[in-house]
Amino acid sequence: MATVGATLAGVAHELNNPLAAIVGFSQLLLKKSWPDDDRVALEAIHHEATRSAAIVKDLLALVRKRSLTGRVPTDLNDIVSYIARTRRYTLETAGITCVLELDPRLPQVHGERTQLEQVVLNLLNNSEQALRANVDAPKRSQVGGRITIRTRRDGGQVVLEVEDDGPGIPEDMQNDIWNPFWTSRTGGGGEGTGLGLVIVRDIVADHSGVVALDESADGVTRFSVRLPASAENAPADVEEQASRPLDVLVVHLGATEMTFVERFLSARGHAVTNAKGPDAALQLASRTTFDAVVCDGGLTSTDGALVTASLRALPGCARARFVGRPNDIEELRRLVERD
Repeated sequence: MATVGATLAGVAHELNNPLAAIVGFSQLLLKKSWPDDDRVALEAIHHEATRSAAIVKDLLALVRKRSLTGRVPTDLNDIVSYIARTRRYTLETAGITCVLELDPRLPQVHGERTQLEQVVLNLLNNSEQALRANVDAPKRSQVGGRITIRTRRDGGQVVLEVEDDGPGIPEDMQNDIWNPFWTSRTGGGGEGTGLGLVIVRDIVADHSGVVALDESADGVTRFSVRLPASAENAPADVEEQASRPLDVLVVHLGATEMTFVERFLSARGHAVTNAKGPDAALQLASRTTFDAVVCDGGLTSTDGALVTASLRALPGCARARFVGRPNDIEELRRLVERD
């Protein structure tokens, strides 16, 4: 797995750069008016590039060793609310109702927020794809259906449940859902990568929890995640996510990537500063304060030090949020558009 992971990381790096450009520019082009045939072609380009990027990203998530050092007491209700907000428009457009039933006294869990966001998002996407697969293709613009996400406490555990009223999973297939690339719930339509549930299982296991398909659910498909409740309190000085325009430092991206990132962020009112190289970024951060940084995590300065670590040590980036090379547009949204 170590050899596969190292090989895949190199391949993914080479694939992600062109895929990011294809996804980004196709999305920008789709905002314009086009003849029907041209729009269909653009939508196909965007869809297939996005799916390719998702497969690469999910494969990397399977083989990448997850760090235990970034785990802190985390509010699972806040994660669920955030993910539901980011997906609300897409679900409402498809006629899917998403209901949250969150325990206001839910204890925190000890975990890494980004990984737990991935758990909630993959389970939500799994339910959405099941509802979309439950109708004929011509009707998919108005799918209908209901997804319920609830949280509750059960003794010393925090329970997350995601259920949908879709077609369900036949009993003889319920063991297959944990196999990589199993996509029967999507009807073979290629909507998913078939890795979402595998990633959920692995992340939950890394957090000393379990995830299971609730076979006792009556008329619904329900996945239950159980995580140990944290005995610690949340830090008192947790920084509120910014909804104001941000100052973003972008470090040493290729010309195509930089054009896309600059256009995407600037169109949303954020100020972008382009550091042409690692040492220029360090000089800027020593003089200016930034709210967010887009930087390849493996990039080094002339003295061989990792640029991300050096930037975090400077006052200008001490409270900044970091993201690696933007493999898809969702990463940039998550970086700068949290409410």
